[in-house]
Amino acid sequence: MVTRLRPPGVFLLTCLRSVCLIGAEQIAYGYEHSPKTQELEKTMIKPLNPPSIAPPFGAYSHGVKAPSGQLVLTSGQLGLDVDGTVPASVYDQAMICFGNIEAILGAAGLGRQHVLRLNAYVTDRAHMQDYMAARDAWLTGLSDLPASTLMIVSGFTRAEFLVEIEATALGG
Repeated sequence: MVTRLRPPGVFLLTCLRSVCLIGAEQIAYGYEHSPKTQELEKTMIKPLNPPSIAPPFGAYSHGVKAPSGQLVLTSGQLGLDVDGTVPASVYDQAMICFGNIEAILGAAGLGRQHVLRLNAYVTDRAHMQDYMAARDAWLTGLSDLPASTLMIVSGFTRAEFLVEIEATALGG
């Protein structure tokens, strides 16, 4: 049976042959949006847009906190400083990304130690070393390191962006 979750922002975890849900009931396709459900959906996640980082480019939040208050997802962060500047180096852009992620986590009452996974994207294999140096510097001092994925992509919304990083965190 194909299913979807309501409200949005609730995550489906597949555990072998069973389905595990976090924060919502499993609902079959064909579910109608009632006004009551739409209102409930608005209160299910908390947007995280700290004023210390550049505002989002469009209709999205820099991060969201799940209703339980434990799960935080960040949008991909670019190397855009709060003043609108974009450094030329991958390392400096990545450090801005990590600083933004830390600010988003802080807005949810979490920190680097709560990060479960990092997903990073760079525009060239030549950028891997500088990205990894920034990542390792940001993770310095943590005894439990997050899972991490790095992908090579063809580009971002503006040519000067060389790296984008997103995080998934879980508070305790």
